[in-house]
Amino acid sequence: LDGEDLIEQSEIRGDQMLHFVFELFHRELASGVFLQRLFASLVQSYVFQRAKIFLNRKGDDLFLEDKKFSISIAAPSSN
Repeated sequence: LDGEDLIEQSEIRGDQMLHFVFELFHRELASGVFLQRLFASLVQSYVFQRAKIFLNRKGDDLFLEDKKFSISIAAPSSN
């Protein structure tokens, strides 16, 4: 569960969702966080170029106006 959503008691759901899953092994958690932010930036740029829709980015979260457009979570594995 995303920590910010947990604090705000926001429900994480959507009628239509597209999932991207990245698995990185033998890396520090910071690597996952950096990749989250890079991926969010790439998605923001792609959506604007293809659909001319501007998404606001705050860290690794994307927003369409005041609604959350994406959810991104990085967590260490238990290996």
